[in-house]
Amino acid sequence: ATHLRTTVPIAVVAYAFLGILDLGFSLMAFFAGYGESNPVLKATLAAGTFAFSKASLTFLVILVGTMLWRLRLVRGVVWAANFGMAGLTGVHIFGLMTYILQ
Repeated sequence: ATHLRTTVPIAVVAYAFLGILDLGFSLMAFFAGYGESNPVLKATLAAGTFAFSKASLTFLVILVGTMLWRLRLVRGVVWAANFGMAGLTGVHIFGLMTYILQ
């Protein structure tokens, strides 16, 4: 039998971690009374499918990033997404700290 073995690149693992953090921080912000600024995700929040949609998008990036990692373009896109997600996580943390310290 042939076994397929795929190594998940560290950039994809980092994106998965940042995606989970983003989802968690977003849900905490919603429970605190804040809204969503992304218009697409705002629509999913109104429809009650935010967590599913956010998790699905994160999973899609993980899947495609792992499958197509050998392509330089995909590597660049995943690393750029990581920088964006890291910045967004920083904004979430700043907002959470501001909320806690009020």
